[in-house]
Amino acid sequence: MDQFSADMETVLREVGVGDLSIPKKMRGLVASSAALLQSYEEAYAAGEGAVAGTIAEALPLEGTLAEAAGGRLAHYLEGVVQHLEKEPLSALSAGEVRFPEMERSSCMSHDTDRPPLSRPLRVDEIRDGAQGDIEATQSEMAAVAKLLDLRGVKELSFAYRLSHAGGGRLRLVGRLTAAVTQTCVVSLEPVEASLDVPVEAEFWPVSLIDQLERSAEDPGGPGQLDWPEPIVDGRIDLGPLLYETLATSLDPYPKREGVSFDWSQGVPEQGSASGSGPFAALAELKRR
Repeated sequence: MDQFSADMETVLREVGVGDLSIPKKMRGLVASSAALLQSYEEAYAAGEGAVAGTIAEALPLEGTLAEAAGGRLAHYLEGVVQHLEKEPLSALSAGEVRFPEMERSSCMSHDTDRPPLSRPLRVDEIRDGAQGDIEATQSEMAAVAKLLDLRGVKELSFAYRLSHAGGGRLRLVGRLTAAVTQTCVVSLEPVEASLDVPVEAEFWPVSLIDQLERSAEDPGGPGQLDWPEPIVDGRIDLGPLLYETLATSLDPYPKREGVSFDWSQGVPEQGSASGSGPFAALAELKRR
């Protein structure tokens, strides 16, 4: 923070701010920077999705551009934190830490490859029988609605319980609740839908999943209907599970009550085809 303040003072002088105005300008910059850092700390405690939203609000961008940039930076920040946790305290004190580079290829594909929800948890911090709740933020629900072609998502929450199993595995039991607005496939009018879906899943170390994959490829090997989620770098992420559960629970052909496909257009005249739908029209053309 001290280095940032010194750099900002240099920049102000370079752009022509006078000596008498420097203290006032610096007080404003320091106050706004401190407030921004506090908002980042609070967002980080809430999860990567909240960090993405906070960053997006601070960027000089709007709409989907801000959301995409915020998501990329939040994803990079999570990687930086994991990198710093592995560094010795002596390196931090000496200022010898090198931050990881943000890969361009990862940034370019981030919007399509990464789910819009992320709630990472460290496995070694999860006690047996731990319970929790996830409430999606407004920006996360907007991103989910866009990806799933929904008119809107008014509510998206997930209550869960985690228990430890053998071999470093975790078992999750939970319930997803959501309120969404879809589009009627017949009339294109909005259709309100409420979801209450039970969820069961398992998280396995990557080594066990590799063993399971090899055994599944063997002829006569055991089948696996519900493939386990991976534990990566000692962490699990409940966000993708929440998103995928919602996506697979939606009605693929939503219709408003009382609306149906109806090709009839009145009673046919005497001697005409038995109907006036598309096939009847083709039959009439054939007779001509």
